Amino acid sequence: MRSFLSPFVMVLLSVGALYAQSGSAQSFYLQGDTLRRAYRFSEAIEAFQQAILTSTDTLIMNRAELHLIWCQNGQNMLQYAVDVKTLGSASVPKEEFYLYLSADPHAFWATPPKLFSEISQEYPAFVSPVNKTIIFTGRSSASNNLDLYISRLQNDSLWSYPQPMESSINSSGNECYPVLSADGHTLFFASDGHYGMGGFDLYVSSFDESTETWSQAQNMGFPFSSTENDLAFMPAPDGLSALVVSDRAGDEDLLHIYHIEYELNPLRHDLRDRTDLPLLAQLVLEQQKEDSDRDNAEIDLLSSPNGQSDYIGLVQIARKIRDELLTLEKKLALNRDTYTNLLQEDERFSLAKIIEEEEMALMELNKKYRLAGIEVQNAEMEFLHKGIIPAVEQIPLQKESYQAPSHPFLLQKGILGSIDTLSFALPIIKERLIDYGFRVGSTTEIIAEVKLPDYLFYRIQLAVLSTPARPSTFNGISPVFENFTTDRKYLYCAGQFNSYSEASAALPLVQRAGFKTAIVTAFNQGKSVTVTNARKLEQTLPKMSYRVSLGVYPQGLPPSLLTAVKQLCDKDLARVMGNGWPMYVVGPFGTLKEAQKLQNDLIGMGFEEIVVEII
Repeated sequence: MRSFLSPFVMVLLSVGALYAQSGSAQSFYLQGDTLRRAYRFSEAIEAFQQAILTSTDTLIMNRAELHLIWCQNGQNMLQYAVDVKTLGSASVPKEEFYLYLSADPHAFWATPPKLFSEISQEYPAFVSPVNKTIIFTGRSSASNNLDLYISRLQNDSLWSYPQPMESSINSSGNECYPVLSADGHTLFFASDGHYGMGGFDLYVSSFDESTETWSQAQNMGFPFSSTENDLAFMPAPDGLSALVVSDRAGDEDLLHIYHIEYELNPLRHDLRDRTDLPLLAQLVLEQQKEDSDRDNAEIDLLSSPNGQSDYIGLVQIARKIRDELLTLEKKLALNRDTYTNLLQEDERFSLAKIIEEEEMALMELNKKYRLAGIEVQNAEMEFLHKGIIPAVEQIPLQKESYQAPSHPFLLQKGILGSIDTLSFALPIIKERLIDYGFRVGSTTEIIAEVKLPDYLFYRIQLAVLSTPARPSTFNGISPVFENFTTDRKYLYCAGQFNSYSEASAALPLVQRAGFKTAIVTAFNQGKSVTVTNARKLEQTLPKMSYRVSLGVYPQGLPPSLLTAVKQLCDKDLARVMGNGWPMYVVGPFGTLKEAQKLQNDLIGMGFEEIVVEII
């Protein structure tokens, strides 16, 4: 069997094997990462498991666990892969690759205006005038990660202030390079925070008009997503081809743009037994792929003995609608050509009515096809979650094949557009309430902290990592504060304690949650200090107090909440302003325990946004 690994990868595998013989956790980790990049996920999983078992370094263990998850995801995606036909490819400079994405003539990339003080924008905005939508990539002042923000045209000239997209789109990682489909109902983007096989993967989400929400982002799967960084996906308006941008070719200063045949509802294949996965991941031209196929056994379409006639029926319906679409598009194009050549006014009038009816029918068919595609995708995701592979070998492939142009694949570089002349509404600023009460529950709230408070306080140090952590890393410990250190590391600490005794009481809870090496640390005047000095200073300072924030109520505190507060405690209720918004607080409380009791009681009565704050 011929090997399809590059000489460079072969050398890395050999070196990794030699390192692994030494038995060190670091060598197992390096070997595992090399195997992962070569799509040898089963072997990579074994290497990462050895790294976890032999390591005493939290950083290596966390990295190995994350890479292990990527490998497991990769195995799942390979059994549910798409056979992609590559029509051409070209290399472009990394820093301006998006200027070559011009598959949709009705959208463009633009330099974001310097209007949004809360959003740091380093990436171009995707502008779709037809859909009256602009999607920005930016960082908020409270986060170190990239998120997607959306703005829509509110009237003839005023655009809404960019708002972060839903959690179904934005993850705890980074999201970038958003692309809207021609009809505005499908969003494609890159992310390193959702379910994936490592690096940036490509994701898709659909817009539900009835609820005006975006569906949970789904990984587009292999080979759209790879073990390298895949940065953008742009479908052509005809729905038959698309452009994929990736660094999977391995060029240091260049990215590759691949022109591929694209179908909304493709057939799925199980590629786990293929020996040429690195070659398939390179999206090679069809001739090279045919050479590869001759060295592999024929890969059957996915099959399963479990009865899945509903799924087969859904795909058949989608393909039938697709065929109707293609037929109607041809008929409509012919009628339009005929209309331009008619001289008689009455004939032009009659044909214009027919064309109008056909355009309405085409819009309806497009909507049906999109909804059918969503149904198919939902069914496929359900199968994937259950570990079932749907049988599709009975489904006839009726879609007309895309005809690649006879000339070589050429890209035309565009220019950045401008939206500086657009008018955006003012931002609605709402005070973000932070619950400082230490707890170990089902979820973790990570607070990205730009500046440390200037008073004396204690925290419990959990980990120092090279890459951002996910909330699930901390097993329900909350709040967890994330600080970016001067040596470009991510420092994670739990809790906000006014006294050493409070921090010491919480330490065993943190250790029982899995952080055996956690320690109490201290800070004062925005800097780290020794615990010994902090305890001495603590004796000379007045004790700090707490208050319970009830939330932001521009129209006044609800009577039910007011009554509940009066029944539960006798502390003062005050109305204060936070960033221009009226907030209601109760206090002061001498101890955190007192404040947390009122908080828990109110939450137990069904009230939301009840948090403890330090005064």
